Amino acid sequence: MEPLIAIGTVGLAAVTAWLAWSTSALAKSAAAQLETARLQVERSHRPVLVPASATNVGGSEGALDSSAKINLRNVGMGPALNVRGEIEVGDVSSTQGHGVAKRPLQSIAVCESTELEFVPLGGSIFPQVEVRVRVSSTDLAAQPYYTDLQFNVATRVWRTTVHEPTTEAPASPLRNTSG
Repeated sequence: MEPLIAIGTVGLAAVTAWLAWSTSALAKSAAAQLETARLQVERSHRPVLVPASATNVGGSEGALDSSAKINLRNVGMGPALNVRGEIEVGDVSSTQGHGVAKRPLQSIAVCESTELEFVPLGGSIFPQVEVRVRVSSTDLAAQPYYTDLQFNVATRVWRTTVHEPTTEAPASPLRNTSG
């Protein structure tokens, strides 16, 4: 009789170990599904900044007060907070000038547009051949987002790259950066 009890005990221990392993695997799967759902909700409420006008980069040219203005639109599902930017003007092989946003914007609401004005740090930033811009913002959870804009003055066409959120800023297309 004792050998049967021993076999039953070993069998029960084996079934218990299998149940523990199965429950652990289910718990890991549920945690992964929860993380996926959290990321989907987070990303569905992110700001997405793009040029509001398909063919417009405004600017004024003067000896000391050249500036450039870009009308940005938030096409995302969440507000863009702490909107900042850097700009370069030049051509494919050189940079004639670079600058930063004159005043960082507090926010751009969903489906709203506003103008971001840039002032020079070096050289003229009046649009000449090509304009390169890096715009950064945060969402309500302080997650940083980056959008790179390139405007070809001759063709009057924007090229926009919206980066997925990461812990570090993606590589900038700008040759000169202020920070």
